[in-house]
Amino acid sequence: MINELSTAAASLLLFFGGSQSSDEKVAPVKAESAFQCSQINQAAGSRDYRAVNEMIELSLRQLDKTYTDDSTIERFYQVRLRGEIPRYPNTAFMDHATSRGIGGLQRYKELYSQKIIDTCIETPNLGVLEAATNALNETYQLTTTTPFYALCNAYNKGTITYNSLIALALDSTISSQLAGVALVQREPAYGDAHLEAIISQQCALDPMQPALEVMFTSAHKTIDTARAEASAQATAEHNAKREIELQEQARYQQEQEQLQFEQEENLKFKSLYDNPESDVVCRDVSEQAYIASRNNDSKTGLLKTFEDAITRLNFESDRQQALISSLHNDSLRIVSLVLGYCQDNPTYRFQNVLNFLLPGTPLTETASTDQNEEADIAFNRIAVINDPDGYTNIRSQANAKSHVVSRIVEGEQFYTYEQEGRWWKVQTKGKQTGYVHVSRIRLLD
Repeated sequence: MINELSTAAASLLLFFGGSQSSDEKVAPVKAESAFQCSQINQAAGSRDYRAVNEMIELSLRQLDKTYTDDSTIERFYQVRLRGEIPRYPNTAFMDHATSRGIGGLQRYKELYSQKIIDTCIETPNLGVLEAATNALNETYQLTTTTPFYALCNAYNKGTITYNSLIALALDSTISSQLAGVALVQREPAYGDAHLEAIISQQCALDPMQPALEVMFTSAHKTIDTARAEASAQATAEHNAKREIELQEQARYQQEQEQLQFEQEENLKFKSLYDNPESDVVCRDVSEQAYIASRNNDSKTGLLKTFEDAITRLNFESDRQQALISSLHNDSLRIVSLVLGYCQDNPTYRFQNVLNFLLPGTPLTETASTDQNEEADIAFNRIAVINDPDGYTNIRSQANAKSHVVSRIVEGEQFYTYEQEGRWWKVQTKGKQTGYVHVSRIRLLD
């Protein structure tokens, strides 16, 4: 029984393989070929390339059933000549290499097909199966001796060297897509040692990978890594610089807030005239009043500013004390009156404004009088203002756009006379004359 099985096994071996294949060479297949090389040659001569391809493909399908062992050459046949690109650990880089046009699996298929055709031309009486077997041996032999077709298996064994791959990579007539290799070589941080180490590492993962693609992907992996590191470093430097800027901004903001706080504290409790070089204008006093109101604070500093401005007026001391007393007794009305005027005239010197507005004070700034004209006018009517604001402006001319020369506050009596038009001429008890809109005048007699 054992002898019979041995005889049957030997018969099957002769039918499919003829003799046992070595690791890197296959023996001729003794099975009957469906096509002869002469048929391939005839179709090629007629330029019927479709028929050529179909006959080769059908013949290779017979070989697919034969070359199923795990020898190196049969795995080359299965992976590189008949199979799809396997999913390597560096799949993304292999796909990247193929998309760059280096060839990948396709250039091995094209080489193999051309070897079959060349064999058929040289030996037309062969069957296509035998021609395909011979072509497989020749094709695989090129992967061990020719850098362009070299597999990682040859690189791992040393039959294809790093220097031979570099020479090919730097040959612009082969492929301009491998310029990245030269970039890595010239980069001081990487160079040949770095690139050779990566190629060795990748080839060890899969000996069936094309060595040229591995060199390409290794170079571009290095470039991509370098760019990623440079980008990360640039980002880190930018973030560090931004952090310093934010800290400086925060420190500056804190300093400004502290300065503002100190200034506001001074404005709340001190007179603006405490600085002997200060030339106080209406805008300064308005700001002091705003800070006092915003902080719900007393008007201590504001009233001190008013007092100091009064003491700077050219009055006798008794008159100054009387005005200061009036200020404290009627501070709300007087402060509101003065601030209202300052809102319209922010650049006026404050002590001149007080001189201008306080009851009974002579006008010292931009007063407009015509003594000859006033002498001829009989101001024979006594009046007070009729204004919901509590004061009315006296203007230099009979229109709303002319200069404000004084103000009349609620309850203050002044003089006028019956006139035509909408603007009446008036005179205060301090002899200041000007014009007030008739709607703001209420006659008392």
